[in-house]
Amino acid sequence: MIKRISTDRIIFRRIFPVLSERRPEASAPIAARFSLRREIPEKYVSQRFENPVAKISFTFPADDAPRVRAWFSDDYSGVSRLPSTTLQRNLTSALHDALDTYIETCSFAGLFTSPFTVGFAWRLSSGKHRIALAPAFISAESPYNESPIVAVRDHTVVEQGASTYNEIYNSPSRLEATFDTTPTPPSDAVALDVIATRRPALYDSSRQATDISTVVIGESRLKAFNYPRYTSSQLRILAEGETDTRVIASYPADGLPAAGIATTVPVADGALVNWKTLPSFTSENGSGGTTGSGSEGPDIFKPEYPEEGPLADVIPEEGDVEVETEAMDLGYPEQLKWMRGIALRGIFANEGVKLRLYGAHHLEKDSAGAEGGWHLVAESKGSVLRRLRAVRYRLWKVGLSLHLNKGDRLEAVAFDFTLR
Repeated sequence: MIKRISTDRIIFRRIFPVLSERRPEASAPIAARFSLRREIPEKYVSQRFENPVAKISFTFPADDAPRVRAWFSDDYSGVSRLPSTTLQRNLTSALHDALDTYIETCSFAGLFTSPFTVGFAWRLSSGKHRIALAPAFISAESPYNESPIVAVRDHTVVEQGASTYNEIYNSPSRLEATFDTTPTPPSDAVALDVIATRRPALYDSSRQATDISTVVIGESRLKAFNYPRYTSSQLRILAEGETDTRVIASYPADGLPAAGIATTVPVADGALVNWKTLPSFTSENGSGGTTGSGSEGPDIFKPEYPEEGPLADVIPEEGDVEVETEAMDLGYPEQLKWMRGIALRGIFANEGVKLRLYGAHHLEKDSAGAEGGWHLVAESKGSVLRRLRAVRYRLWKVGLSLHLNKGDRLEAVAFDFTLR
């Protein structure tokens, strides 16, 4: 028997020339780094377990009772009926309600539960921003960098209902910043703003939970809710694909923290819940969307950039862009890649961006020398193309359309895929 090995990969291909004259002005770059400090809201603290805890209750028709009991006992000898749609609907609703309430409680307290990108920008007297530290990806460490396992620690099952006491494997955290040296503000700066992208959804709320089954966590075997969970690589590409960048906290230009000390970023209570009410990041060069460069942030993940990118056309410094990359094997020339999503990286306005993803098993040329063999896999409006399923090819290429303002830049495309 041949064992099939599945390996998750995220690869960044720097397909665009990054020209120094096209980067936003940064007359006062700063040396700083962000980190996350774990903190569990009081209502979710347990004396028995290290992670947040919550109760989940759901009802079901009496005919489903043998199946629900079997979820916990693993004895399915008395189960003769398929699970009802009511059971699955109520199980899903109860789980989603518990997760949503947990996420909202953490967000209201200024705690982060999913990965995002964060950086610094000087707010100028004009109201515009000048990048001081390019936004970069930040996440809790494994196993808290994926959709949470909801492990059942205690349970009660009656004729038409069940109640579970659960440990949520997630690490709510406060954002901290450490300045290597105290920043010197530019003469026209009034504040140093902390800018961040909207955090992606921690789980896919459009899909149903199926049952409660056994999972292995470390050396323990526990019962847990079985629902479609994002892997760390899927959450990463979702986070890096977000372009809605807002100001989540500010320091006055004349009151910056001392160097060498990790200080809590002053995110106001409720700010993360009311995301659309936060001030937008607006570059002094006219753009408001950014996915960050990822090169100046915390040393959490180091994507490998090739020295030269396979770009088929020249990118203008400003104006309309309509280009396609050349064929890319993503470092695995002979293997099929199951593609799950792609995201365009750089600083640009997200409005009007269109992506096209093409796949091919091999390339052919017709009598006129034109390249063939490509299949259009998916298209998107915006800088992220996600939730691709059962799509595998050996070669890939990306087409994109957008408008660049002066000072914008395109850097890379992130590919989230699996080798099988």
